[in-house]
Amino acid sequence: MIEPLRGMVEWNDFAASLVAQFDARGDLSEKQVASARRMIAKCAASRAERTAKRDAASVTVDLSAIRAMFDTAFASGRKRPSYRAEGLALSRAPDHGRNAGAIYVKIPRTAPAGDPLNPQLDDDSAYQGKITPDNVFAPSFKVADTTVAALQAIAADPTEAAVRYGRKTGNCACCGRELTNAESVALGIGPICAGKFGL
Repeated sequence: MIEPLRGMVEWNDFAASLVAQFDARGDLSEKQVASARRMIAKCAASRAERTAKRDAASVTVDLSAIRAMFDTAFASGRKRPSYRAEGLALSRAPDHGRNAGAIYVKIPRTAPAGDPLNPQLDDDSAYQGKITPDNVFAPSFKVADTTVAALQAIAADPTEAAVRYGRKTGNCACCGRELTNAESVALGIGPICAGKFGL
């Protein structure tokens, strides 16, 4: 029982105190043993629940349309293309680092009142997982129940998803800028971005 507790000492003060007492005295009281067993069981159940949720989100989704859109944008000069639709913000990982070639999937933070409706791809966004270079969605442990369905909707028709986003928010799904040109407003997407993303 002590070994699982040792694995928790960095983030659980109670586990740290039990391990310290065991190391100092060589044993624990019956109440401490019972509490430790409950805590270990609770942690194991929580871990199993997170794993099951992540595995459920790992359904096969044909993401080739999303990959093609990002490849087209990158080939046309966008070094860090991003795309917003269906409540998600997608962004291309940098070419250096362990996630080269991946597309990050996030739920963007809510813009404060008065700010343009432009989801920010920053640390405040809720990371949902990534689309790997071989087009598999690798969800995070905290993936939302709606993320896979949103990815499926985007992958089914990236252009239509971008248009829905643009008409709903008044911003371009690709660059996030406000749509001001009458043609862009009517189309729901900026023509330059549409061309660069192949939409």
